[in-house]
Order: sequence, then structure tokens, then C-alpha cells
Amino acid sequence: VESEESYYNGVRPICRVITSQGLTFAGTYNHKLLIHENGKNIWKEISKIKSGDRILIDKSYRWHNGDFQCTVDESYTLGAMIGDGSWTVNTHLRFATLDEEIINIIRSTGLKFNKSSDNVHYNMYKKKEVKKWLNKWGLKEKCYTIDKVLPETIMSASREKMTACLQGLYDTDGHVFVSDVKGGLAASIGFTNTSKTLVEQMQYILLHYGIVSNLRWRDRNEKWNRCYELGIYGVNVKLFCERIGFRLKRKQDKLQNAVNQKKRWISNINGIPVDKEDMVIAFNQGSKVPQKFSPSKIRKRKTIQYNYLREFLNYVDCPKLEDLCKEETYYDTVQEIQYENSQDTYDMHVPTTHKYIANGFISHNSKIRACERPLL
Repeated sequence: VESEESYYNGVRPICRVITSQGLTFAGTYNHKLLIHENGKNIWKEISKIKSGDRILIDKSYRWHNGDFQCTVDESYTLGAMIGDGSWTVNTHLRFATLDEEIINIIRSTGLKFNKSSDNVHYNMYKKKEVKKWLNKWGLKEKCYTIDKVLPETIMSASREKMTACLQGLYDTDGHVFVSDVKGGLAASIGFTNTSKTLVEQMQYILLHYGIVSNLRWRDRNEKWNRCYELGIYGVNVKLFCERIGFRLKRKQDKLQNAVNQKKRWISNINGIPVDKEDMVIAFNQGSKVPQKFSPSKIRKRKTIQYNYLREFLNYVDCPKLEDLCKEETYYDTVQEIQYENSQDTYDMHVPTTHKYIANGFISHNSKIRACERPLL
């Protein structure tokens, strides 16, 4: 759905919301976001949102009807080049890898890389072909790692091609961690890069695959740029394996083996903001509800996870709890509110609804129409 109206709102001070998962949203003080408060989902102005508030984030599995013309292998190559490639001069491309699988895919797209004597680096010195490749994707002719981004071209491609691009990124700068040190099998997926914009783009794109990730950063020393890390944990690891995966066999095999062996998956998010007494009431009104959902066990739980509540609702009828248990949203926690200097601001309106999704946040339209739909 395209915005049918937009307005320049002038230069105004803004607030920035930062969540526990590292998602951010910036807007004017009176702009409204959807949060959960006192058992209800309500609109709240950003300036009135505070640390600890539970905010709704959209993670519905969806993508636009992208039509950018490229092949799946070309999309994969773009991701791999953003990950482990470089073009700091416009006369040649450079790529570093020990995995022949990756360089063979890159070469299959027509990029004629030659292996250097160290058997790690590959170079392509054909200036005309280099410029053609950069122009196809709309990339800057000179780009360092800290400035790398996903260009608009791939952002306007189909889901299949975006998936291939993500595979290229994860095959190069991604990793799988599997451990059984604490008795149970733990699995996680990570991505590391010095480009903040790139990692933020990936975090938002993953939401469109129903995958929640955690963004963190760390400083090494004054010689190195800040490092941004995107982590995938819990049930989101399983979703990544099913919906994206690695194309590099050794990484995909490691991930698939972990998924096959792991018996119990939990949502690593902070849980659903359920009033436990509502569950107790529903339990007492139901029949043949298993004792695993007894009032004492419900009250002892630190958090109510999605899978637990979903199973509970198989035995009881409670619309209030059903409304909280929607697979396409999760409840993040506001970690910080930052008040920033004035910037150019804009309002926009999306037709047929009073809300739209911006970086995962459920945002209020600037103008409300009579055809509003009820809140989530």
C-alpha cells in the first residue's frame, strides 16, 4: 500500500524510542505508537512513552511484489560482496574467502575474479565490468565497510531474491553457534559488521520473515570502528533455518543438525504482557484443562511465553487472551527514550487504515478516516 498524502511538518524537535532488542523509531513529540498498557493496546504519544513500557512490534510474514530485474545468483553475489567484498577504488573489485562454493557462485554471474597467490583474495581488474556491476545495483563507486548498505535495487526485488541476498550476507559475515555445555543444546545465529545502517536494515528485513533479532554493539580499540552484532536466538533460529538458511553447506549443515536435535524451543522475547489472573479465571471456567495450567503453576511462571499461552487457549475460550496472542506481533520493551535536536519532519497518510508499519513499530496515521479498523 502506498501513501496517498504526505506533508512537510517543518523543523521540530524529535524523540527516539529504543527497545530492548535494539529497534529504534524517531518522531515528533506528539506522534503516536501502539503500546500495551493496563491490559489494553492503546495509542500513546512518543513524548509520554517511558522506559519499561511494552510496545507492539509487527513481525508478520510478508513482502512486497518486488520486480527489480536480477537473478537469484546475482542477488546472492550482491550479499556476499557486501559481506566480504570491497571496492575502495572504482577500477577493481576484491573478494576474500576460503570457501570455493561462494566464489564459484560469484563467478557464475559473469564476474571474472582471479585468485591471488595467498589463495584467499580474489581480484577483478576489468574497469568497464566493475562499473557495470556497481551501476546495476546503484552502489557508490568507492565504499568502505562502515558505509556499506543494502541498495534500493535489492530492496525492491522479490522475496526470493532478497532471501538469496541475505544468504550471501550470512555466508560471509554470519556464523552459527552451537553448544551443549549446560546440558541442553543451545543454538544461535550471529551477523557482525561495522556498518550500523546495514545491520539495522537487516534487522528490519528479518521481521518480514517473522524473525526477531537482537542488535548490540561493542567497541574494540581506537584503531577499529565500532562493531555491530545482530543475534538470533530461541525459536527464531528455527525460523531462520526454515525461511532463509545458509547457502554455504558447512554452515547450513551445522544449523540444520542443531535444529533437528533440539527438542524444545522458547521465544526469547520478554513474554506476552498477560494478567495471570485472567488465565486463572479462564482455567476455573474451563473444563478438562491440563494441570500444567493450574492456577499455582500459572502464578509461578516468571513470564508467559507465546507457545504456553497458545496451548492454553486450546482448552479455554477467552477473547481477551486471544487478542494478546497474535503470531504476527510481539511485545518489545522500551529501553530508552532520547530527546534530540530539531530536524526536518514529515507526516504521511496511508489509505484504508489508521495505522502503518515503520521499522516494525505500529505507527498512527497523520489523518484519521471514517473507514478505520479496530486496534490490534
